[in-house]
Amino acid sequence: MIFPDITQAIDDQMFRRQKRYPCHANRASAIGDDCERRLVYERTHWQEKNLPDIGLQYIFEVGNTIEEPVLHMVRQAGFEIYRQQEAFEYKSNGKTLLTGHIDGVLSDGKMEYLAEVKTMSPYVWQAINSADDFNRYSWTRKYKPQLNMYMFGLEIPQGLWLLINKSTGRLKQLNTVLDYELAEWTLKRCERINAHIERNTLPDYLDNADECDKCPFAHVCLPPINRTPIDVETDPEIIEMVARMMELRPANHEYDAINNELKPIMRGREKQLIGDYEYRGKFTADGKQWRGSFRELGK
Repeated sequence: MIFPDITQAIDDQMFRRQKRYPCHANRASAIGDDCERRLVYERTHWQEKNLPDIGLQYIFEVGNTIEEPVLHMVRQAGFEIYRQQEAFEYKSNGKTLLTGHIDGVLSDGKMEYLAEVKTMSPYVWQAINSADDFNRYSWTRKYKPQLNMYMFGLEIPQGLWLLINKSTGRLKQLNTVLDYELAEWTLKRCERINAHIERNTLPDYLDNADECDKCPFAHVCLPPINRTPIDVETDPEIIEMVARMMELRPANHEYDAINNELKPIMRGREKQLIGDYEYRGKFTADGKQWRGSFRELGK
């Protein structure tokens, strides 16, 4: 029997989708990037940008695929979403400072809200519980300037993020209001980038080894990264302990994610059999927190 190699065919398709596109204006989705120098390179050296690996391409594809079914659930719950993927452009003195595409405007029948939809791994989804939590990761730090500028440019002073857990499909909503100081910071950054391009100059280096090592323009920028000398551990026992710890880490993350999913479900259940396990729970002495645990039957 001869079977088709489906995974290889899809991998080939993913490789074909990886393309470089010219960038003629500052993009709202990237304007909050940690490195201003990288944003200039996005405009001036886009042809030389290293493409993401195929794993990242899969992440993009899966994220885009699950957004629409989740938005369908939002509509079924009674909310209206319109102006999806509408082009956005902000100009000042006849010059384009920022462009993008809004995910949509959400209405509850009383007010309009600028909506941004973001898909996340279950571990990141669990960690983000407020707009301030976006500061945890370099890629989520871009979210606030992006939505804020859409709100500023379209004169809709309230907005929200709908965060989708890619593992479960569950939604988390974070609300925000227009931040004029952030808008001013963003516009000034756009003006600086445009000025660098007009003068054929570059901003200073970021001087961040972690960011620079994974930057798609590192081979163009050649930053003078200051790296701290590193010692090499030779004790085999310590090496084995670290290796074992790292093997167990994914399971620990998965445990935490499922445990956090179960907590609100099990709240109020004092004693229950669930398959081969028994659950027992109760409120703490002050009556404010619910505590519960599982044990395997017969142990």
